[in-house]
Amino acid sequence: MAGRWVTAGARAYEIIDDRIDVFQALVIGSVIDEATGGAPRSFTVRADDPSLLPSAHDGGAFCLAGDPDVALADHSVPHTLTITIDAEGFREQILSVTVPINPSFPVTVPTVLLRRNPIRIQGRVVALDTGNPIAPAAIIMLDTTPLPPPRHAILFDSPLWRDHAAAIGVQGQGLTPVASPVLIKTVTADADAGATMLILDDRQGLGPGQVLRIGAAGAYGFAEIATLAAQPGGVNLVSPLARSARNNDAAVPFALGALMGSAAKFVDAGFAGESIVILDAVPAGDVIVITDPPGVREYHNLGAITNAEGYYALDGIARLAALPLQASAAAFITAKTNWSVDWSRTPNLLDWRLHP
Repeated sequence: MAGRWVTAGARAYEIIDDRIDVFQALVIGSVIDEATGGAPRSFTVRADDPSLLPSAHDGGAFCLAGDPDVALADHSVPHTLTITIDAEGFREQILSVTVPINPSFPVTVPTVLLRRNPIRIQGRVVALDTGNPIAPAAIIMLDTTPLPPPRHAILFDSPLWRDHAAAIGVQGQGLTPVASPVLIKTVTADADAGATMLILDDRQGLGPGQVLRIGAAGAYGFAEIATLAAQPGGVNLVSPLARSARNNDAAVPFALGALMGSAAKFVDAGFAGESIVILDAVPAGDVIVITDPPGVREYHNLGAITNAEGYYALDGIARLAALPLQASAAAFITAKTNWSVDWSRTPNLLDWRLHP
């Protein structure tokens, strides 16, 4: 076999090709930012088949290449690949891709939507003329984001407690205060997020299935009572606390009332830690209830309420590049803004000054 000569420094070397490997693009695809529609600045691709060489390229393109005599060489059977895509600031995406029998290479993967890691928006609502804090003021997201029907972007007051698959039901319900000599109970011992029991100063009127609204405006948490605990003042909870409860926090008991508003479903998956969800209808009610798994309920309100000092916070912001937000309060003119999310900064700071 004829060789080739190369020179390196003062030396010359003869190179004889022993084997020529041909790499062919076998699987191709692209990734985009779900919120902006653009490509991420950088990303990495991995595949579970060691005979494939993954590569990521500018503009969001990716490729799995290999020697066609070795990689995916048996065309008489389908091949299932697991592809993992990572990008800074985004949720990891794990894809299952099937290369069919007798494939026509390259196999093209549908565009992969990368979902942003959630961030926080926070700020203060004050009166324009005096600078005094406004409490309570409501911060909500308007249903004006242009999404393909039947999609509606919904902003909860708190992030999802757990992951929810597409088609999981969401329903608004009424809340009826529980009759008791002590209408507002008080938490008497700190309970961190994840706790499954609360200690209260009074349990009169309490029973399974009732909902406790814990804390003050601007930081409400919800917990459903499973049973009264053997420990004095204790109530066992159906689900672990999503937010911590502190000594002296108010705990107001309610009974779930009638269904309110439209029945809705998740259009696509919602993940724990996100407060913006995509539903097929807009729910309404005293509380928004997600039942998943069957018999286990998760509770949210829509938007946020300012605390006594006028501060508010919206955790779990993802999915949208711009949020059509509104701030309103009694005796003040409602204000609106289309807030462009700065993904490089958390929290985003958004203050409101309302005209009286």
